[in-house]
Amino acid sequence: MLAVLLVSCGVLVGISYVMLEILSGIVTIPKTEVREVRAEAELVLSLDEGDITAMQLSADGAYLAYIARGESGETELRVLDMEEDLALVWSRVIKGDTLAWLGSYPELVYEDGGDISILDMETSESINLTQSEALDYDPLPTPDGRRILWANSSAYEGSEGSETPELQVMDKTGSDKRMLATYAPLAIWDPEGLRVLSKQTFVITEEESENDYLQVAEPGGGGWELFTKGKGEVHYIWWPRGGALYYITTHLNEANAEVRGLIMQVDDYDPAVQRDVASTDSLGYREEYYTFYPSRVGERLAYVGSEGLECLDMEDKIIQRFPDLEAETPLAWEEGAEFIYFVGPDGIYRVSAEERPD
Repeated sequence: MLAVLLVSCGVLVGISYVMLEILSGIVTIPKTEVREVRAEAELVLSLDEGDITAMQLSADGAYLAYIARGESGETELRVLDMEEDLALVWSRVIKGDTLAWLGSYPELVYEDGGDISILDMETSESINLTQSEALDYDPLPTPDGRRILWANSSAYEGSEGSETPELQVMDKTGSDKRMLATYAPLAIWDPEGLRVLSKQTFVITEEESENDYLQVAEPGGGGWELFTKGKGEVHYIWWPRGGALYYITTHLNEANAEVRGLIMQVDDYDPAVQRDVASTDSLGYREEYYTFYPSRVGERLAYVGSEGLECLDMEDKIIQRFPDLEAETPLAWEEGAEFIYFVGPDGIYRVSAEERPD
């Protein structure tokens, strides 16, 4: 009898291990709660014509900077004083589409004519930080505003250069310029501003399809180092202050042909350990066509998907969806009041991210 019991237990244990192996191979997609919010947006700034290509509020909410391209193709950078009835306090015709406030400083970095410039709102003085024959673009400050990452290339239209584009780093004064690594997409700073992460696509073997990896580089280091392998194609990366690293990928449920945008969390101690923490059907196959806007601290992520404007709260794991708003990108965050700014039919609007469903 004892022998029979032992054999039975062994069979059960064997079955358990088999089931465990089967279950471990099944990807369970979290169904993140979606709360539809019926909200009326407030028109902040009327615009008769032109496209907004970039927009961002300063950390204290005192200034709104945006780049507008008119029907003639001319591009203008404008800065409005939010505390003085949206008074236009600075403007300039530029050749560029990217801008960013430097941490909590009243300073704005932007691309202009193939160089990176910085505007000091206290003095209204703009200084060219790079001023070279190379093409400099896509400035990205550290979260504290002390350093600036930017892309540099000598191979641009009208030049004879053929060098591979680089990512370079400098202090916010323009000093201590140095190469970080060869150019890579989706580059972001870690919360401390000590490392840069990006994605890279490798083909491991002829039989294996392309895989996206996350890689990391430090200023003054030896270039890119492998950080971890992504669970599929990586469409966006962000790293909230004091939180874990996240990226967005796609998951196809072959059983019902459902495609969802999947948010993956990377473990703080072992980057190889990853788990799916949220998902949305508003992204689907085309994540690469969407632009994502994390709040300055990073605990919320805003985007315009196929179902309209959405705000993903990573702490509460809830998606707020605003189906009635004709929202377009770019988006911007007003941190103090928790407003999301967006481009609408007649100008720039804002809606409270604290709105609750009816």
